[in-house]
Amino acid sequence: MYQKITLFIQAILILGVSSAFFFAEKREISESEKRKLAQWPALTDSTYLSGAYFRGISSYVNDQFPRRDELLALSNTIRYNMGLHFENEIRTVVVQAGMEQGLAGSDTSNTSLNDFNDAYSGGMIILNGAVFTLNSGSTAVSPVFATMLNDYANALPGVQVYSAVAPLSSAYIPDEQYAHLNGKNEATLLAIRDHLNGNVKFADVMAEMNAHRNEKLFFGTDHHWTANGAYHAYVAFSKAAGFTPVDRSEMIYEKRGVFLGSLYDLTRDPSVQEHPDTLEIYKPQVSSESIRYGESGFENGKKCLLFSGAVGYTCFISGDYPLEKITTSIKNGRKACVIKNSMGNAFAVYLVSHFEEIYVVDFRYSKHNLMTLIQDNKVTDLIFGMGMYGAMSRGTIGMMRNLGLNKPYTKSNVEVPTQEKESEEIQNENEKKSEQ
Repeated sequence: MYQKITLFIQAILILGVSSAFFFAEKREISESEKRKLAQWPALTDSTYLSGAYFRGISSYVNDQFPRRDELLALSNTIRYNMGLHFENEIRTVVVQAGMEQGLAGSDTSNTSLNDFNDAYSGGMIILNGAVFTLNSGSTAVSPVFATMLNDYANALPGVQVYSAVAPLSSAYIPDEQYAHLNGKNEATLLAIRDHLNGNVKFADVMAEMNAHRNEKLFFGTDHHWTANGAYHAYVAFSKAAGFTPVDRSEMIYEKRGVFLGSLYDLTRDPSVQEHPDTLEIYKPQVSSESIRYGESGFENGKKCLLFSGAVGYTCFISGDYPLEKITTSIKNGRKACVIKNSMGNAFAVYLVSHFEEIYVVDFRYSKHNLMTLIQDNKVTDLIFGMGMYGAMSRGTIGMMRNLGLNKPYTKSNVEVPTQEKESEEIQNENEKKSEQ
């Protein structure tokens, strides 16, 4: 009798799980893992004979299993609680490269194999519930980015071009054994400066941030900087541009609720979950209106907010869109175009105090002709304001170049000595191995 009851319960469980699997909605993307999920494979002669068809079915079942995200979170919690953990312990985390979605609030459906992967996929560390990348840039790639800026300056006489690139979170790991990564971040950014011509101004973002290194400059659960970190970048830009930066005491301070960001989604680490971030913002007391546009053209613009109601990084300029136009109450004849990845969102909000129009272009999504946009709208300042991971990828540099120059990177554009490049790559690889 007992065996019959056991078999009956097992049959019910199998039937229930099977029914849940086949009738549950199938997903294309895992928001928590930032990657595409396996779909049912195509059956062809080649996939059948090679075994790819059956491997595809196995991947499909794994990825589309009911309540998969909840089960993964439970598994991570169990593994974490099986070990002993101490205050100030450092744990290395390795994650699979995924992709960054257009941030919540965006109605664009395209996704981008992301410059973010270059910084955060692979080696990271978790220290007291905060996640830091171990990447620190590359002085070998700096000339490629600098040359692209020089080419824009040469092609746009009368338009002032700026480099305003932020360091990575590795520069501010609060542990002495990683202090050298601050120097590597700084060397990478100064190598950009040293390869700029006289027509491009360099905003020393890192020097300004270093002066405030004891403050919270980056979120612990998210790969973006805080409003505080972005403010110091704005101060550095203002110095380069000849503006007097507006003090935060003259802005409206707002503290919102807690949130878990992209790095928690990536690691699913319980200690990170126990240390959520708090969103703090500083609103310049300047009236403004914002309109977002699609990949190309100025048709069907939709109103958006300089600060949305989101509790999280998507608060800043309402998230990522191919193009946003911000019109302010400032009437001084100056108009800015900001080329950015998502790190530029929190930076751009401070610029409303100094420009009557700001065109915010996300190079990952935009197909707008940058030269036409600048010339037709009489833009006076072209600002490359982004996280370093956008400036350290030849692929993303090419995306920025093709926005307006239609001139792909070649060795004739900028020559990076092979020996320098190889030694830099070997050094980076050795450091990653020693830190694991």
